This record gives sequence, C-alpha cells and structure tokens, in this order.
Amino acid sequence: MKLPEKEKQIPKTILRSSMYPELVSKIKKLGLTENDVKIYIRLLITVDATAREIHELTYVP
Repeated sequence: MKLPEKEKQIPKTILRSSMYPELVSKIKKLGLTENDVKIYIRLLITVDATAREIHELTYVP
C-alpha cells in the first residue's frame, strides 16, 4: 500500500508525538482497548484504508 506523501507526514506528527501516550490514555478512558485505540487513531489518519492495510500499519491482529 502506498500512502500519499501528505498522509505519510501526518502519522509522524501524531504517532511520534509526545502527546501520543496522553491521547491513547484519554481514548482508553472511553472504554476502548489498546488495540481499539491504535486502530481508531490510524483510521483518523488514513481515512480510506482496508482492514488489511490497517492491520499492516498498526500490527494489531
């Protein structure tokens, strides 16, 4: 899967940000699991993706 250049930059900003652990923590308080949060955040970043692509990007089984 090839992401457009713009989408490649967004994950670096969010996923490698010092705010990422805080973001995960806040979302988990809504009742989501760690894997749910990874998928949710990735879907926010990569809006048009298949389940397989999300799996490959998040390493969630």
